[in-house]
Amino acid sequence: MSWYPPPDFVDNTCEIVKVQTNLGQHVATIFRKPPNGEFEVHGACLVRNELVQDFDWRRNRNRPYRKLRIVTSLGSVLDIKRRGTNDYEIETSGFHLTGVKSVSI
Repeated sequence: MSWYPPPDFVDNTCEIVKVQTNLGQHVATIFRKPPNGEFEVHGACLVRNELVQDFDWRRNRNRPYRKLRIVTSLGSVLDIKRRGTNDYEIETSGFHLTGVKSVSI
C-alpha cells in the first residue's frame, strides 16, 4: 500500500507552477511556500483555496485535494486541482501548466 501525502503536507520545499495559455503566453505563477503551505499567486488573483474530497473508486476511499481558483488580469477564471507535491491539474480549457517543480529552501 503506497502512502499519499495529504494535500496540505508541507516540507522544506517551495512548489512553483507556471500557468500559460495554449499559445504560450504566461498569465500567472503560483507558489506554495513553507512553513504553513500558503499559496501565493503572481500575475493573477487567488479567489478560492478550499479543501475538497472526492471518492477514488480504484482505492475505495476518499482522496482529499486542494481546489484553487484564480482570475487572470484578462478576466479568465482558472480552476486548478492540487493533489500532492508537484501533482497539479488544470480544469480550464485553453490553458496549461508548465514548470511544475519543487525547489529546496
